[in-house]
Amino acid sequence: MRFCRASPLARSRQSWKPKCSASWTCTCWAKVLDLEQVRPFFASGVWQRIAAARQVLREEPFITALPAGEVVPEAAGQGRAAKAPVLVQGIADVVLVFDDHAEILDYKTDKSRNATYYIESYAAQLRLYRRAFALRLPVPVTKLTIYSFAMQDEIDIPLEYAAFGIGDKLLGR
Repeated sequence: MRFCRASPLARSRQSWKPKCSASWTCTCWAKVLDLEQVRPFFASGVWQRIAAARQVLREEPFITALPAGEVVPEAAGQGRAAKAPVLVQGIADVVLVFDDHAEILDYKTDKSRNATYYIESYAAQLRLYRRAFALRLPVPVTKLTIYSFAMQDEIDIPLEYAAFGIGDKLLGR
């Protein structure tokens, strides 16, 4: 997805080539890309939101300092330790910016077809991304989504679950 312009895949590998912005990428991807695996993505609500967004930030790097109490639950309620800055860095696959809100989209190629697996494994990560982008964007981040290519579907990460409960596996708890 990184090297391709925002246009849906055509039905043949031949028509894939002109839709890419880096010709060396097109040749190698056209030979190995399973079009049947990615076609549902272009028919999804995720793709519709990408097309409707005012701005699409792809593979957007960030680094920000957050209070330790917001990153590590054990630090919450620890006085000054909870307020100590902790650097958080990452790369968001896609940030969709609309006039009144933003959404963070994370692509996953894991083989699991269990939505709970994705929530438990990645909710904490997306919650930190949300917090970091809240400091950078002029609009609030109101939606966190994982698109699973194995499931060929999107998984909404409920914002209240993304805090410190489900998803803490990522933080080693």
